[in-house]
Amino acid sequence: GVRCRGSYYDVALCLLECTLPANLAGGGVGDAGGNGGNGGGVYNRVNIQILNCTITNNQAGSGLGLGKGGSGGGIYQEEGTADMSISNTIVAGNQIGSVSGSTQAGTGPDVRKEAGALTRTGVNFIGNNAGATAEFPSPAIAGQPNSNGDLVGTAAAPRNPMLRPLANNGGPTRNLLPLAGSPVIDPTGGDTSSTFPTDQRELPRVLDGDSMGGAVVDIGGVELDPV
Repeated sequence: GVRCRGSYYDVALCLLECTLPANLAGGGVGDAGGNGGNGGGVYNRVNIQILNCTITNNQAGSGLGLGKGGSGGGIYQEEGTADMSISNTIVAGNQIGSVSGSTQAGTGPDVRKEAGALTRTGVNFIGNNAGATAEFPSPAIAGQPNSNGDLVGTAAAPRNPMLRPLANNGGPTRNLLPLAGSPVIDPTGGDTSSTFPTDQRELPRVLDGDSMGGAVVDIGGVELDPV
């Protein structure tokens, strides 16, 4: 994963057009047990922007003994003065740290915000909003955009972005293409233009991926070409 940690005077970090899959934060250690690591995909305590990214299948660390399981399997924002901005990004299918015995479970499988500001722009896909319900409120009608226009699931009804397995789909790095019918393709209220002309693969960014008329930016690191 990405660990963004340093003095409070660190300059902003930007994650742009990327995929962060299958990372695991460290687990508890020692005979007496220990807390699992937080932030399987991204651990943040500086100012950070996350734009057009896919963060999935990551896991916070497991607690050991009396230790607590890790929080924020996808993204963890530590207490302090850190600010985070998330735009047009998928954060879904991540897990809190596993627990056993009397160990306390972590919180926020996809996003856990302890403090600081978390702002969102564009249309984001959050599989489970537990851990950041103020920033990503539940929709009034399940399956529809919430009041901010984001696609958000809950602990009781998490949402699946419907992504293909990690593979070489073109470009310099492996990535996760959306399956046909995925809700991240041409989302309602999505942008019809992009500051960035290409996706993670360096292929055209704004396409009509659902063939329903009108090109809209897909959520996440890659853009589906229906051809």
